[in-house]
This record gives sequence, C-alpha cells and structure tokens, in this order.
Amino acid sequence: MPETSPLSLVGLIVAGLALTAGAGLLEKLVRGLRRQHDAGLAVGMYSISALGFVQVAITLWVLFNANLAVTETTHDAVIMVGLAYVLLHGGLGAILTLLQGLRVGYGYVGAHAPFEPVVIAQWWRYSVVTFWIIVGSLAVLPRVIGG
Repeated sequence: MPETSPLSLVGLIVAGLALTAGAGLLEKLVRGLRRQHDAGLAVGMYSISALGFVQVAITLWVLFNANLAVTETTHDAVIMVGLAYVLLHGGLGAILTLLQGLRVGYGYVGAHAPFEPVVIAQWWRYSVVTFWIIVGSLAVLPRVIGG
C-alpha cells in the first residue's frame, strides 16, 4: 500500500456534496408531491440531474488524475472498482432523474402521478450511502490509519 492515497480527497468530498445535495433536493420534491405540490418539479428534476452529472464529472477527474496502476497493484485495482461502482450509480441516477424531468414535461409525472420520483429518491439514497462508504474506506480511512 502506498504511503499516501493517490485520490484527491477534496475532489471526492466536493463530488459527494453534489450527490448529497441532489438527494436532499429530491427528498424535498418528493415531500412536496405527497402534499400535492408539483410546482417547479421539472426544473427541480433537471437541477438534481445536473448535480448527479457534476458528481460523475468530478469523480472521473479524480479517477483519471490518480494515475492508478490497476493491472499492477491490487490496491489500485480495488480503488478503480470502488470508484467505478459509484460512477455507475451516480451516472445512472443522473440519467434516470433527467428522464423524470422529461416525463414531468410530458405530463406523465406530477401531483396526479407522484410515484416514480419516490423510486428515483430511493436510488439516490442508496447512491449517497454507498458513495460515502466507498470514499470513506478508500480515501479517508487510509489517511486516518496511516500507511
């Protein structure tokens, strides 16, 4: 294991904050839908999707700047798999939320049909929890424990 983590902790924290903010905003929209309020739902979905894409972009930047030797060390391969996992979930959440915004625009989702955003919110919750667990175990914990 290297003396220092090759991952940018600041970059991962910013990415995680974008993901967490998106999940929080989605929770707020879902609560509004439960009260039959759907004003600004499409814009909210697009904003949440943008936050998801920000998380993906920053995580990709962190991954590419880490200069991992995934075919040479198990340590780097594990980092690659962990970051690929959060990228997959973050990217899929961003795409699903973008599609929700389109469905709101077409009139398929709203106060009259509030069920799909609840499912997307569950996906975002899972993505946030797994992101922070993976970042904690790959970037924070090694810094705390030491080389």
